[in-house]
Amino acid sequence: MFGLFKKEGIKMDMRSCSAKDVLLCSTTNFRASKHAAYILTQENIPFSKRWNRIPLFQREQHQGNMEMCEISINRNEYSRARRAISKLEPCFFNRLTINVI
Repeated sequence: MFGLFKKEGIKMDMRSCSAKDVLLCSTTNFRASKHAAYILTQENIPFSKRWNRIPLFQREQHQGNMEMCEISINRNEYSRARRAISKLEPCFFNRLTINVI
C-alpha cells in the first residue's frame, strides 16, 4: 500500500540540493567555510555545505588546492545571507568568492 503512490514534483539531478537553492559563496579555505557556516547558523539561515573535488587540470587556478567548498541557500534567503556573511572578519571574508544573483 505504501509503495503504490509516486510523489509528483520537480526531478533534479543528484548534485543539486533543491530547485530554489542558489550558490551563496565558495572557497578553498577550510576555516573560512567554517566561519561562514557558523555565521549563517547564528542568524538562523538554512544552508547546505558541500565539498567538491577540483580536477587536476584546474588546480593551478586554485593555487593547488584539491577541494572547494560551496555553500548554497534558498533563493528567498539570499539578501539576509549576504548581510550575515558581510559580518565576517575581513581575513575570512576576503577568502570567500561571493556569488551575485
